[in-house]
Amino acid sequence: MTRYLSKSRFKVAYECPAKLYFNEQPKIYGNKNRDNEFLKALAQGGFQVGALAKIYHPDGIDLEEFKTEEAIAKTNELLQRESVTIFEAAIQTGPFLVRVDILQKQGEVVSLIEVKSSSIHAKTHTNFFKKRDPGIDRDWEPYLVDVAYQVWVTRQAHPNWQVQPYLMLADKSEVATVEGLHQFFRLQQSEGFGAKVAVKEGLTLESVGKPLLAKIDVLKEVEHLIGKESFPTGEKLPEFAKYLADCHTKGAPAVAKVSSLCKGCEFRIGEDIKSEGLKSGFEECWTREKKLRPEDLAKPLIFEIWNCRKTDDLLASNKIFFDQVAEDDLKPKTKSKKDKKLQPYQRQWIQIQKQLKGDTTPFVDRDGLSELFGSITYPIHCIDFETTMVAIPFHKGRRPYEQLAFQFSHHVLNKDGTIAHVDQYIDTRAGAFPNFDFVRRLQKSLSTDCGTIFRYATHENTVLRQIREQLLASSEADQKNLISFIDEITQPRGGEDGDPGKRNMIDLREVVLQHFYHPLMNGSNSIKKVIPAVLEESKLLKEKYSDAVYGMSKPIKSLNFDVMTWIEIGSGGKVVDPYKKLPPVFKDIPQQWFSDEAPLFLDDSIDDGGAAMTAWSRMQFTEMSTIERQAIEAALLKYCELDTLSMVWLLEYWADTISE
Repeated sequence: MTRYLSKSRFKVAYECPAKLYFNEQPKIYGNKNRDNEFLKALAQGGFQVGALAKIYHPDGIDLEEFKTEEAIAKTNELLQRESVTIFEAAIQTGPFLVRVDILQKQGEVVSLIEVKSSSIHAKTHTNFFKKRDPGIDRDWEPYLVDVAYQVWVTRQAHPNWQVQPYLMLADKSEVATVEGLHQFFRLQQSEGFGAKVAVKEGLTLESVGKPLLAKIDVLKEVEHLIGKESFPTGEKLPEFAKYLADCHTKGAPAVAKVSSLCKGCEFRIGEDIKSEGLKSGFEECWTREKKLRPEDLAKPLIFEIWNCRKTDDLLASNKIFFDQVAEDDLKPKTKSKKDKKLQPYQRQWIQIQKQLKGDTTPFVDRDGLSELFGSITYPIHCIDFETTMVAIPFHKGRRPYEQLAFQFSHHVLNKDGTIAHVDQYIDTRAGAFPNFDFVRRLQKSLSTDCGTIFRYATHENTVLRQIREQLLASSEADQKNLISFIDEITQPRGGEDGDPGKRNMIDLREVVLQHFYHPLMNGSNSIKKVIPAVLEESKLLKEKYSDAVYGMSKPIKSLNFDVMTWIEIGSGGKVVDPYKKLPPVFKDIPQQWFSDEAPLFLDDSIDDGGAAMTAWSRMQFTEMSTIERQAIEAALLKYCELDTLSMVWLLEYWADTISE
């Protein structure tokens, strides 16, 4: 079988040439992100965008189901026509192959249209170049490299053609003119862990309303990319492609330089994946390029330094490990004016020193936390939102990728130490626009007193400010009241006028950054890393939550857990991560109770925001039984409740620490 260099393989190799080889050896090299792109597309409606693009070209001939060699032959046959539109056209020359999303041929003028679920404001768009230099905008470069490769291969195969490339993207400057548009494109399970779109029978160009996808000319960007000499090997695209094709044909690894980008390498796997007998591609690259021994990579790498902007500078100085870094390597050129708060470089240095000294104790700025608690008004409110942004709007009048807030959780911590999960909201109705009811319920939930409100990170503030914009454009009877509530508990984002509200939410993540660090967090400030460290450290929390005190009829009231003992000591003597204690979505549900399509979460829990977004989106885009919907909703409620309980734990721990 011919080993073609497809556009997906080329795109992977552009990120890092070594990944091309690792990706082709799934039984040898572990990949911790293998399903991430699929899940992202599922959650945001990427599959449906491709289907909608085909509706906009009703004369198109679809070759999606054709196998490679069949598709090549059929494409060549169809291209004999003077005019033709082909979906998934297979253009091949030598070892190079591309499947074009939409190919339109008019004589020797050929349009290559790459469909992406990303969005743009087409009415104000000019180009995808950076503002201050001739390079391509970093966020768009991967997409445009993909298109550039397609153009180059097509020109090699058909040198007489005039090839015009386009990106087709969701247009945020347009609004849906059809109600329930997304319901025309339902997801169904396909072979393995995948999905396919079932388009409503009889769907026509007229029935989908005004176009929501814009076709953007990218010829200038593509010509720039084809001619630039900064591909990973330092060559232009043609030479780089030929080098990759040669490596791929021979089944040999391509050479890649190590850099700060290696930090996020999907082939940098942990012991859990290695235990399955899989190798780390990351370790192979680093032992080869930096002449390291495998045991060296067990030492802390500079990648682990939190928020380090100088990683490439350190690597250029051959500083790879914590013990090679000096404090002066981290210090900024100018001193911050926020002298009282922990500065980023100071936090980085604390992390390094604790790691090198084997110091497992936390850094706690007791004065700073005491000042915080001295400013708090009880009762304390902890809130968390679950949201999504989908490409194809659910409702007439809505734009692509508008914010949808479908769930919140609300815990209260009283001055006497009593705790309760007092409220929650979730809307899982297919096609519902929940935002305004979401805010009404949140207002009711938070308006019983004037207590301090906490969030974790900026998400909740961002979501409410986006809903504020939606309210301004609405005709809701209580529009002014809801906007006033949002203004009271939020702060304007960049570019917005105004001052923080008098009850502006406090960001617990910022408190962590400025006043707290624990070695078990490993440089991360995600609440999913902070909480296991806090539970491991806190004697108070261990004693309190080792008992079954949490539940619907327990001293600490829950709205979703009958009873829960949160503290459990694992086999290694460490506290089990509470998020790992969340049950699988479909636990104890017989298989025969499901719909005909197998569920995507049969053996999994909803234990992070991405899984929550994907689960909710699946309820919008797929047919499922009532029992499946109920199981997913119950899992979403438990996950979101744990997020706000985690915030309570953090506050309990700090209050106990500063009182000692």
